[in-house]
Amino acid sequence: MALALTVAACGHAINFNEPEGPRYYDPLRSAKPSRTDSDVLRLVTFNLELGREVDGAVQLVRTTDSLRDPDLLLLQEMSGAGVARIAERLGLNYLYFPSGIHPKAKQEYGTAILSPWPIDEPVKLLLPYGAIVTGMRRAVTVATVRWRGHAVRVFSVHLPAYRAVSEDRRREQVGLILEGARRDPGPVVVAGDFNSSDIDGMFGQEGFEWVTKAIPGTARFMRRWFPIDHVFARGLSAADEGPPAGYVDAPGISDHRAVWARLRITAPPDPPGSRRR
Repeated sequence: MALALTVAACGHAINFNEPEGPRYYDPLRSAKPSRTDSDVLRLVTFNLELGREVDGAVQLVRTTDSLRDPDLLLLQEMSGAGVARIAERLGLNYLYFPSGIHPKAKQEYGTAILSPWPIDEPVKLLLPYGAIVTGMRRAVTVATVRWRGHAVRVFSVHLPAYRAVSEDRRREQVGLILEGARRDPGPVVVAGDFNSSDIDGMFGQEGFEWVTKAIPGTARFMRRWFPIDHVFARGLSAADEGPPAGYVDAPGISDHRAVWARLRITAPPDPPGSRRR
């Protein structure tokens, strides 16, 4: 690890290109859902800038009504230690795959799925193409979350920054995510930081609803807000009551806003003991 950090500090990422890991996985701890009477799936996705302000993120989730007690908490730019700490303090199960060592973060850098519900069928979806300058490749964290009798396939996404790869390559990366989602006939959620506001058409062609379509900017750069954090859902629809999605500012915690969504399953529950591929 010391050698990896030394090389990363020189400006180039250390990629973890193994298809199975590294993996941080605690799927069945003592986590229990706080709410027992709702048929609405509460989702939060949050790019926690370089995974640094973990305590601030925990406090934000705990004290904000629209973020509190999520059924799915998807995180980006995280380290394994940061994910484990958030999971412990919020009482959640978790799955985390780091893409590698980021030269700016100087620590692991990847995506995570956290939930009070059981998490199984973990997959690391390694995406092609390293980013210009850093060479960082990205990996999508994928798992099935067993929510109220439904097997929901979940993809926590963080695509390369704007112009770090060409738009053609970005769309190829999205295509691989959709290919993975296509293998699962049940409810699917794909959410996170896409670093693009121009990929919704690809999801629409695959039957996904763009739940966060009405949200304006979600990430700040050069004093401007850009709509790059999204939630797409298939086999689920936006909940009827109230706005389907929104955001919470996170000053001092991240250059991204925490994005939330409310979803309702449109398919019947899976039979007990069923597993899907």
